[in-house]
Amino acid sequence: GGKGDAGHSRGHAGQVPHLTREEAEAVFEALDSKKDGVISQIEFVKGLRKDPALAMRLNLPTQIAQESGSRTIFQLAFGAMDKDDSKTIDLNEFLAFYAPSPHSWKVPASRGAGSFSDTEAPAERGIRKPLPEQQCEL
Repeated sequence: GGKGDAGHSRGHAGQVPHLTREEAEAVFEALDSKKDGVISQIEFVKGLRKDPALAMRLNLPTQIAQESGSRTIFQLAFGAMDKDDSKTIDLNEFLAFYAPSPHSWKVPASRGAGSFSDTEAPAERGIRKPLPEQQCEL
């Protein structure tokens, strides 16, 4: 593996990679260093620094620094995940961002009420589950 093969399948910086639910849950657990069920900005930044492979999976910089602009990328991503502005990310918010599926939008109403606007998940509205690949020949 020389330099040439890096970056082909990777998206552009700031693009959100899609993980499976299992992957996203594993990453969440890795980042939740306090094991309190939520990730703070500090936990997130420390987790990225400690585990560059994990940062690559999330398409986020490993070193978050003011000067390099990586801080802005990180804060935008964190802000996009933190739907309820609690300054922490819970598993539901993390899954909705990294592993969006029709299931992850069923957030308990008590918590996220009113914070999901109509622009949030246009793809999921009224679309039945995608058909398995095999059934595509018409």
